[in-house]
Amino acid sequence: MRMKDLILYEQLPTASASMTEAEKARVEQVRTRFYFMANAKSNLEAKWRSIKQLYEIYEAKITQGEQWNEPFRFAELFGSCQRKYSDLIKNLPEVKIRATKNSSQNFAIAQQATIEHTERTTNSTREKSRAIWDSILYGTGILFEGFTKLERKITDIDPKTGELTGKERLACLYAGLVSERIDPRDFFIDETATVFFDETGITGARDCIRRRIYPYSTFRERFKDYKHVEEIVPVVWGSDVMGWSKVPYEKESQENKTIQQYVTVLEYWNVEADAICLIANGIEIYFGANPFMHKRLPFTVYYNYRRDDSLWGVSEAEILAPFIYAEEEIINLMILDAKLALQPALAVSGDVMFNPEDNELQPGAIFTLRGLNGGKVGDAIAPLRFGGIPTETFNVLEKLDDLRIIITGDDIRSLYSNPDQLATQTLSKREVSQKRLASNIYQNTVDSERGRIQQRLSNIIQFYAKPYQTIDGRVDLRRIMVEGYDVMQQDDENAPEFKQRYGAQSYFTLNDKSLGSSREVEIEIIDSKMEDELRKEELENLSNYLKTVVELMPIAPQMLDGMDVRALLKQMATKLDLNINELFPTPSDDIGFDSVDMAIELCLMGIVPDPDQNVDPLKVTDRLIKFMSTETYKNAGADAKKAIKEFLSLTNQYVETYYKQKLDEKRGRARVKTFSPTQQGNMGGPGKVPGQGGGAGVPEVSGVPVSNGGESGINTAPVNAPTGVAKRLGFQPGATSGN
Repeated sequence: MRMKDLILYEQLPTASASMTEAEKARVEQVRTRFYFMANAKSNLEAKWRSIKQLYEIYEAKITQGEQWNEPFRFAELFGSCQRKYSDLIKNLPEVKIRATKNSSQNFAIAQQATIEHTERTTNSTREKSRAIWDSILYGTGILFEGFTKLERKITDIDPKTGELTGKERLACLYAGLVSERIDPRDFFIDETATVFFDETGITGARDCIRRRIYPYSTFRERFKDYKHVEEIVPVVWGSDVMGWSKVPYEKESQENKTIQQYVTVLEYWNVEADAICLIANGIEIYFGANPFMHKRLPFTVYYNYRRDDSLWGVSEAEILAPFIYAEEEIINLMILDAKLALQPALAVSGDVMFNPEDNELQPGAIFTLRGLNGGKVGDAIAPLRFGGIPTETFNVLEKLDDLRIIITGDDIRSLYSNPDQLATQTLSKREVSQKRLASNIYQNTVDSERGRIQQRLSNIIQFYAKPYQTIDGRVDLRRIMVEGYDVMQQDDENAPEFKQRYGAQSYFTLNDKSLGSSREVEIEIIDSKMEDELRKEELENLSNYLKTVVELMPIAPQMLDGMDVRALLKQMATKLDLNINELFPTPSDDIGFDSVDMAIELCLMGIVPDPDQNVDPLKVTDRLIKFMSTETYKNAGADAKKAIKEFLSLTNQYVETYYKQKLDEKRGRARVKTFSPTQQGNMGGPGKVPGQGGGAGVPEVSGVPVSNGGESGINTAPVNAPTGVAKRLGFQPGATSGN
């Protein structure tokens, strides 16, 4: 990421002919700090080079050497690190945003959804995975969290023809959050610290330095607006005028990365002075304040295992190297013994004239031997066979495996083919492995993940929740998906409100009012395995409760009065990750709102809908009164408030009609007589409905409407057919019904 991108609202310093005394003093300060930090990790970097060689040593053995006794080197470190990496990635802890007070619930939901959105739509997951891999291989992984804006001159393309227009303009190619994995060799930390970040400020790192190496042309393009750029002279790769060069790995040399001209930029971050300084090949090109609102070192440190006397961690290679070297030495001796057994050396009598250079051993070869003097060939030439592989060798290998499993927790024997192993043994081994893994994650990952999310949330509030420019020049706001909630947001400038609904999927507009502040929430890092156990326990409790409900239904139905069984089934289906929308389809074609929600949405647009005559008007009135106490109503415009009040008035007008109709229906159902097939035939023949032709008419029943073309009773038209604007918008208040 460009440092220019961090300084979004400050004026960049103008270029000058030479450095001032203050600039020279800062350069010397950075040089001194760089020396102490780099010197403290010099032995560590030598260890990393050895780890890199051990990790890649198998690559040189792809083609067999000419020497028959050339030792074999296996990719054992590669496999062990990959197994642990897969386990860690699969079991990473989850982030939960909790509101600190009831009024912050909407902010917490919006922040949770935004963090999940940025994890999916940025490079965060990829770069975090790379940092975790570094922690396994080198003991420590470093991740940068920030915000970047990439602008570049581009040539426009005609959207109609798809051809270049020839017009150039400055376009914003990307504006958003950024995560970046940092090579541990390029990161230098306060040599006095044993903890990278400490809220108390007592044991945490005071400062750190990040080294970047740019090709000279790239440096001139990215830092062209910085001061003293014209005075900077490029150097060879890894060279540093500050006194500490970077030693390349073997592949970096093989791929000719070191023959180009480069500029080494040191980013010096100091939290005590709230300062950042950029030094390019010994010349200061920028100095300013920490641009991030959280005012922390914008880095996250991941560990494989922690040390108590150092900020740098313990790598998996350090633990496995003794086992790998010992096992490979024994295995190579066994391989040599097998080679000698299959193709033994030959001992030839001195009396026999046998030249191994002229008489090469091969299938079907014919030799003329002189000097046997009538003796047998077997008496003059004999293979040299040795003792073979003793049984103690396998005991040693087994003992090494035992020690390795005890120390690392990686049960490599479980990977062997063992058809005689019982299922209980397999499960027991797996459980032990999971416990060891969970302990590792808790000790080494949870704290790091909490710090990363704190930084990311701060950057979201500071940068991400602001309008941004798209590549075509438009200024836009971001849309965030939220699952499990319906969203009520009057317009793009207001804060959203959320209503929980199982299976819902909605969107809200991210603005400076959507998220509140980081002080209104707290961040919890939860073990995903623990979440699974809690989920299983909750499902079991729900299942037992549903079983009780089913048993009570025929015995004591009055005990279930008022219980929403449908909601219970929805909750169970949600816990089972089933599709709620397919299992419980809504009668409306809308996004799952009921008729009252839809009516409120129409009122917020200034439209007064017709009341749904199939819904209890008193319940509608109660919902409307509650809605009028929300922030959405308070922030609504005058037209929206007027529409809601008119809709409330219309709803109140048919309260008496609604309950009279319900009472009449109840009385009618109580007095309706059931006719037998014989009686039906007497009244009009089989299949005829009483009163619709043939035979005697239907006895008059009080309260039951008679459908005679609308001459008496209630109107035969659907009572809640959409009318007016509501019909044009496709609003269906409920299931239509006629007489």
